[in-house]
Amino acid sequence: MEFPQGHPRQGFVYAAHPLLPGRYLLVADFHLRLFEHKLMELLRLLTSLGAIRYEVRAVEGWSRNIAASLNVDLPMAASGGGVANLTEHGQELVYSARADGNRSRELPAGTVWYQDEATWQELARQRLEHGLDTLQQLTLSYRDDFGVTAEASAGLSALGLKIGGQFERQVDTTWTATATFWTER
Repeated sequence: MEFPQGHPRQGFVYAAHPLLPGRYLLVADFHLRLFEHKLMELLRLLTSLGAIRYEVRAVEGWSRNIAASLNVDLPMAASGGGVANLTEHGQELVYSARADGNRSRELPAGTVWYQDEATWQELARQRLEHGLDTLQQLTLSYRDDFGVTAEASAGLSALGLKIGGQFERQVDTTWTATATFWTER
C-alpha cells in the first residue's frame, strides 16, 4: 500500500486512487491529487513523444490558483509582476516549457489515464506513425467525483474522523495543451 509522505496516520481517512490499486490519498485533497496525477501523465506523454515546446492553458474550472497548490514543481507562466497571463480567449496560461534537445519518440511507461483517453491515443498514433510535428490543441479534462464528495467528507468529519484538511471538492475542469515536436529535417 502506498500513502502520501508521512502517512498513514491514526484517525485519518484515505480514498483509494481509482486507477492505481494500492495507492491511497487523503480525502481532503483527493481531487487535487488525481488531477495532478493526470496532468503529470499528459506532460510525460508530450515529452516522451518529443515535444520541444508546449503550453498548458486553463479553460474551465480549476485554474492557476489550483496549479500553485499542486505537489509538483511546475515552472509557472507569468506576465509582468506575476499576474496571470490571459489570452484574448480568456484562457489562462498555467504551464509553458521548452526542451529544444528533446529527441524522444516513444510512449511513456506506466501510464494509467492514457488507456481511457482516445484523443491522447490518437495524438500518439499520429506522432509515432505519421510524424505529426504540431499539436494545435489536446484536452485534459477532469469530470468524475469517483464517489468522493463533500457529503461523504462531512459524514466522515461528523464521525470524528480526520480527512487531512479542508475538503477540496471536485470541479469540472478543462485544460488544453499545445505542442511543437522535433522533426528530422
